[in-house]
Amino acid sequence: MRRNVLLVALSAVSALVLGACYGSTEPATGIGEDTAVLHGQGTADKGAATSYFEYWATGDPAPDYPKPKTPTRSWPSGASGPISEKVSDLLVASQYSYRLCGQDQSTPTICAQTRTFTTATPTGDYVKGSLSFAGAQIPPTPIPPFMLRFNARSGATGQDPKGTVTEVRKDGSRSVGKVTCLRASGGQAKVGALSETGAALLFDVQNGRSSVGIQAVANPPDCSSTAQMSFLPGESSIVVHDVP
Repeated sequence: MRRNVLLVALSAVSALVLGACYGSTEPATGIGEDTAVLHGQGTADKGAATSYFEYWATGDPAPDYPKPKTPTRSWPSGASGPISEKVSDLLVASQYSYRLCGQDQSTPTICAQTRTFTTATPTGDYVKGSLSFAGAQIPPTPIPPFMLRFNARSGATGQDPKGTVTEVRKDGSRSVGKVTCLRASGGQAKVGALSETGAALLFDVQNGRSSVGIQAVANPPDCSSTAQMSFLPGESSIVVHDVP
């Protein structure tokens, strides 16, 4: 190859013929409900290089939000071998795409071919997907755009709730809340979560609805609550699954 550590989509035959530095995305392993191990193969021939994986589910994040990526790893000159990273907090029952990306000190980042896998489907209830809020010009402090990402699950009667409700901002920063309760009924669900600051929040979500109800509540959140909520409008890809 003409440059160091170019990551290109090559077949195994092409890589062998070129006999130089390259990167390839390999099949994922250890795929669970919300975890997977991503694999790649890389070679650096003339200088130090870096690599990472980027990965995404359809509609998560929204097209104008940064894709999640694994930590950037450094490769010394001459290094060659497998690369793997475990990723977590994946949406359940969802198809993911991922690819290995990298660069050396003198070239832009290039990504190898894209592969896919599908996370496992829980046996109980779950809420997955996101709502993108476009922001609002409300004096005195405008609200910037953000996305709410739901990845909650529980047993069929709400037992053993787990997962996250995450606020994702346009710069890629995130605030992750821990799910504390989930109650699904048909295509609608209540989800309770504790934010990183300890604030208790209750959400009302529904299949096909382009808004999410949200309310600050006492700790711990009560998913059986019938309290009135404020509704946040946006573009939604939220799915509620209620075990019959």
